[in-house]
Amino acid sequence: SKPKHCFSPFRPAKHPTAMISPSLGVSDMVEDRADVSMPGTAKSSHNSNPFSSWMSDINFNTLDVSEDELVDFSVALLETNAVTELLGLSSAQLKTFVLACKDGYRHEPSFHNFSHAIQVLHGTNLLVNELMNADLTPLATRLDRLVACLAALTHDLQHQGLNNGFHKQTNSSLYQLYPESTLERHHYVTALNLIEEHHVFASLTESERRQSQQLLEVLIIHTDMGLHDKLLAFVQASKDQKLVSRDALGMVLASALHSADLYSPWKSYEAARPWALRLQMEFNRQATIEAGLHLPSLPFMEAVGEEALAQGQVGFIGHVALKWYQAMAATWPSCHLLETRTQAQLNQWQKQLEKA
Repeated sequence: SKPKHCFSPFRPAKHPTAMISPSLGVSDMVEDRADVSMPGTAKSSHNSNPFSSWMSDINFNTLDVSEDELVDFSVALLETNAVTELLGLSSAQLKTFVLACKDGYRHEPSFHNFSHAIQVLHGTNLLVNELMNADLTPLATRLDRLVACLAALTHDLQHQGLNNGFHKQTNSSLYQLYPESTLERHHYVTALNLIEEHHVFASLTESERRQSQQLLEVLIIHTDMGLHDKLLAFVQASKDQKLVSRDALGMVLASALHSADLYSPWKSYEAARPWALRLQMEFNRQATIEAGLHLPSLPFMEAVGEEALAQGQVGFIGHVALKWYQAMAATWPSCHLLETRTQAQLNQWQKQLEKA
């Protein structure tokens, strides 16, 4: 029979490396939050077709629109990246794949869900095809840029809202399978399964398919915050360097994806605040589960309220995010906008902390 605190298993994956699912889970302890009102939840759909303006709007917030619109937006964004020409996928085939990706994101995480994935897709597209376009032109093909967008779309598939530390503490079967970058390894294998199931890379040559899969792996694995310092060192070492290798390309694109995955503190305060609230909710949820399993929790994961929220954001942006975007801007000056906007975001949270 199922252990007392056993998670409902993930949908079995086809690749042998993803057959085992975590043995500890939340379904028995915390309710599914699909119908719980959360910060920034879209109340209604827009009637127009604003996808082009959304793509170029640095403050676009996926929480402002419905999931159905996010699916159509994702299809439109991938089509601007020549997905039909490069992969031979029709709009209908592409939409079927995006819908499968949507189904691969779970409802209970307040932060690591489908809306987050599309937020990261939007940011990655802005970086790869606009802010860093000139820097990437000597390195990246159109297919490489498209793979970066596919990595963004799939980078958190089947995330339960529980971090790598939780899986290590509980010695989950997923941790036993992937002791390093536990979640990210699972996200990558799940993404590759979906890509194969929907024949996304089927029209590529063997060489193109192999390179695209390798790039996808590099990009998704490097969304692990445990690899943040490694990426930062690469960005800093790349200043005034001519990057020409495929390995360098992977790290540059990983830096772009990571820049979009830091929950986008370079967006407006109004767009970023709901995401900060949702991340706090997700941390609190994990702390509740850990308490139920008699496990210790990190203090910031237990913290609640406006003061704790502001303190967390001031700490994260000031010590992690801002330093990251400063390094990005120093190496690739076209990213200076991200640095200045992140500094403005930090100023806003400092004001909020003073009020709390």
